[in-house]
Amino acid sequence: MLELRRDLAWLLGLGLSLCACDSAPASNGDGTEGESSGADTSATSPTDPTDATDPTNPTNPTDPTDPTDTSDTTGPSGSSTTDDPSGSSTTNDPTTDTPAECGDGVAEGNEECDGDDLLDWDCSQFGFVAGDLSCNDICQLEFDACENYLCGDGEIEREEVCDGDNLDAQTCETLGFDNGALGCAVDCFAFDTGGCGMCGDGVVDLAETCEDGELGDATCITLGFDGGTLACAADCLGYDTSGCTTCGDGIAEGAELCDGDDLDGETCPGLGFFAGALACDDNCEFDTALCATDCCTAGGANDPGCQDPDIESCVCDLDPFCCDTDWDGWCVNQAINDCSAVCSFCGNNILDDGETCDTNQFGGATCQNQGFDNGSLSCQNDCGTISTANCGDCGDGTIDPAESCDGGNLGGQTCTGLGFDGGSLSCAGNCLSFNTSNCVDIPSWSSEVHPIFTANCGCHGGGFPPWAGNPSASVAYDLIVGVAGGGGVLYINPGNPNASSIVQRVESAGSPMPPAPAMPLTPTQQQLIRDWVQGGAPEN
Repeated sequence: MLELRRDLAWLLGLGLSLCACDSAPASNGDGTEGESSGADTSATSPTDPTDATDPTNPTNPTDPTDPTDTSDTTGPSGSSTTDDPSGSSTTNDPTTDTPAECGDGVAEGNEECDGDDLLDWDCSQFGFVAGDLSCNDICQLEFDACENYLCGDGEIEREEVCDGDNLDAQTCETLGFDNGALGCAVDCFAFDTGGCGMCGDGVVDLAETCEDGELGDATCITLGFDGGTLACAADCLGYDTSGCTTCGDGIAEGAELCDGDDLDGETCPGLGFFAGALACDDNCEFDTALCATDCCTAGGANDPGCQDPDIESCVCDLDPFCCDTDWDGWCVNQAINDCSAVCSFCGNNILDDGETCDTNQFGGATCQNQGFDNGSLSCQNDCGTISTANCGDCGDGTIDPAESCDGGNLGGQTCTGLGFDGGSLSCAGNCLSFNTSNCVDIPSWSSEVHPIFTANCGCHGGGFPPWAGNPSASVAYDLIVGVAGGGGVLYINPGNPNASSIVQRVESAGSPMPPAPAMPLTPTQQQLIRDWVQGGAPEN
């Protein structure tokens, strides 16, 4: 600043000299011109014109004072203080002039400026490219707001983190968001994340079409389907129309059970009937009117009679009533006793004689009493075999059907995939769910964490934290994240708050930072810092 002040003084001196040089020449009254400095008329000395600048020259005939008086009559600027030819006083003698008053809004005397009066100086005259000069309370120019770099030129310089479209290869995703378009703040000191989005937070951001449960006015019908249930795509950038239906297009889709001739592979036996022809109705649901119960069930379908041709023929020969009128209990008995029908009741969810299992009935058997940790049994082979294919062992590293994860095997799932901003995901002890206790919604460095430091830790100056003057968020970030302090411990160890010296200090019960008499950080502020570090300490 001293060097800059000296430059300013030189420039001010040069300006005064140039002003003196530009003064119009004074007439000597005889058609010739003499040099003039201010209102000094001594330049008309007929004896020696070069003595005109010496107000103490005793031979100066125009000196209105006693020629023998050798007192100094020059003002603060060195200009002559004699009277002008009209007789009016133009003296600059500080003993007679009103002194310059700093704060009156008028730059005068030795003042470099006064209030808004900057004497037409601006930052560019001192080598800066932008910014605004100001005047301090002792009437000296201040250069703090002058800039030697320019926000908006597309070049990232000094404290700038971005400039216009130049985002230094950063995107919404690199800053911890899921989607969107990143921008640069108007002052180039921070990123504009207003166009970034976080899928799963329930808020439809600018780049997103929807969020789970937040579809706006969109429905399957507004999207051109006949009905069904609309959902939001996993990335929130579009709609999931897999649950939408267009009944009548011949394609079984979404919530449709069938559509026209497309029965999605289903049959009457698949639905628990003995035989028959499955159909689809106008609402894309199954029409089982032509499906028939088995030979061991009284009632039958639309057409009476057992649907097995050989057994039907046998029964019809014995009792035409069964085939022409009604398939009742008597017909069933005839089918079993006289026509060798083998009746099976597998699928009625009742353990009948000879069955080991039936649907969800396993005679008290479970995966656990079969030696497994979790899962569910299933019934196979016409109710004769219990299957343990869906049972699992927690801790073997293999994700079994009933398990969400197993030990360190998370199946590729992460905290982010579960809707958090970051953190460390683990598997619950029973392998049936995830442990999200270490998942976090990462606070913002620039708008939440850095302001805590600048508001509470500035008193340390260049000590701890390692900055002075509350620098920008970008500069402060580079000074503490991944940087070792005293004792070799990192100030901020991304992902590990317990190994971060700043976290240790602000959470210290014995000597917390900031120190007394300042108040320690609140629990909420401490948790914000911890969550940010736990989430990887991003520069978000």
